[in-house]
Amino acid sequence: MRLDRPVNPTDIAKVTVVGCPGAVLRDLTVRHYEAPAGSDEYEGSGPGGGHGATGVLVQDSPGARVENVSVRDVQAGHGGRRRGCSCNRHEGHGGWAYGMRVVGSSEAVLSGIHVRDVRPGPGGLFSTSGDVVGLTVTGDEVSIDDVVVERLETSRERVVPEHPGSILGVDVGGEGVTIRHVFVRDFAGRRVGGVRLAGANIQLSAYTAHDLRGEAGGGWGLYVQPDAERVRVHHALFASLSHDALVNDPDNEPRDVLLAWSRTHAVAGAPTRNASVDEASVDVCDPQFDFDFGLDPASTCVDAGDPDLPCEDEPSWEDTDHCVLDVGHLSGTDLARAAAPRE
Repeated sequence: MRLDRPVNPTDIAKVTVVGCPGAVLRDLTVRHYEAPAGSDEYEGSGPGGGHGATGVLVQDSPGARVENVSVRDVQAGHGGRRRGCSCNRHEGHGGWAYGMRVVGSSEAVLSGIHVRDVRPGPGGLFSTSGDVVGLTVTGDEVSIDDVVVERLETSRERVVPEHPGSILGVDVGGEGVTIRHVFVRDFAGRRVGGVRLAGANIQLSAYTAHDLRGEAGGGWGLYVQPDAERVRVHHALFASLSHDALVNDPDNEPRDVLLAWSRTHAVAGAPTRNASVDEASVDVCDPQFDFDFGLDPASTCVDAGDPDLPCEDEPSWEDTDHCVLDVGHLSGTDLARAAAPRE
């Protein structure tokens, strides 16, 4: 799955910030945005590809702050139609769709990001549907906290199965990147992935991948790209996946990726591939999610984290003065569940 395409001039963003160091986007909602379709065929030229769509684009803006931003219902343009065809079929390539892109912006700070219902443009009989990415971030020393990406899907008008669009929840590349409290859920398509990482000295903690359904070569929770180094993942929860939980690219060494204090539930593939794992991270726990995807107090994922880490923000049982971190995206927050003291 290759989703590392650069910014394309034909892509159109609803909100754009380019070349503004220290820019601030705060308390913003972007909804109901659809990019133009590709041009129909004319003499000497075939049907054009659909325009890409991006809800929010922040580019070449080091130190930018993106806080409390919601992106919903983004639709890329469909491919153009063939000349003289009376049918209502698209023949050009479908456009890509992004919820948010923060690219070329080192030391950026992202928090409170919510992306949902992002759809690519449908392609034609012998062309491709566009890909979908919820959140793309590139830059060194970037901080990402409190992200939800949900309900992504590829085009339903796909005709040729060899050319499906891909779905990726969060795509991050850079050095010294810190990522916390990320929840990706409810993706359906032929090729599906939760979070993809590239770079060095990356910390991913308090992460949940839930209900990722891929029909062909997908449905994994976390993929680490080639040449990555010193990637540490802890307090993650991988639940209801149609593929592996964590995949470290075969070109990397197992020591390049460490998975610690994490759990799986209903994962069709392997817990990990080509990664270093502590013993606890191969264990299974049932999240017993409630209506807002928090852990039920009776869940075995509660208090399944590292007992040596501080957890002042998590609630503790009233009869004990000691708390233990949960696993998953609410780990270490005041929304985590307090478990009853064990006998």
